Amino acid sequence: EALLAGFAGPQSPAGLMGAYRSRQRSLAARFAQLEFEDRYRRMRRQPELDVVATYSAAFRRDLFMEAGGFDPSFPEANNEDVEFSYRLSQAGHSMHFAPEAQVYHHHAASWLGYMRTKLGRGYWRMVVYRRYPSKALKDSYTPQVLKLQILLAPLVVLGLLGALWRRRPEPLALLAPFLLTTLPFVRFAAWRDPAVAAVSPWGLWLRSLAFGAGVLRGLLTRPRGK
Repeated sequence: EALLAGFAGPQSPAGLMGAYRSRQRSLAARFAQLEFEDRYRRMRRQPELDVVATYSAAFRRDLFMEAGGFDPSFPEANNEDVEFSYRLSQAGHSMHFAPEAQVYHHHAASWLGYMRTKLGRGYWRMVVYRRYPSKALKDSYTPQVLKLQILLAPLVVLGLLGALWRRRPEPLALLAPFLLTTLPFVRFAAWRDPAVAAVSPWGLWLRSLAFGAGVLRGLLTRPRGK
């Protein structure tokens, strides 16, 4: 009720976004949870958001209806909340992070399931970026380092294949640029879950490959009706 009280008056924010919690114990799920917590750490420092994810969200009803609500042309619940948030942001409305609004969530329990989720996220995010190309450069939700990691992740593949092919360690130097980008997250995770910190470079590499594959698919194809 205290959170919703902030919606009173014409100057109130258009939307509030809460946070995930999780009780899962698999490494993949714990990694996914720390991914969100890392984002929350950055979002706390931002005076306004331009993305409100609907897993824990509140919108002013008058502005929600005025903006037309969620786009029903999205065939599944994937990034339609991002598209709606961008629409509100483009219209000049403010949104804020409310970390005390918490919900428990079931993340993908396996790495394969995690990659499937990120593949879909990457694809549908590109669908949204077609409408709001300026948001592809930066928004309040997407880590900038993810874009760099998507570009560097193939070098990891080349380095590993080169080392196996040549039976020499020199090609493994191609892994270094990507691994350097993982250090901030590894350091963040180490204080919260050392086991997750240990597998974080692997998890971030899988995230980059899957999200990048989704982005590439989104660049090469256009959903019907979009």
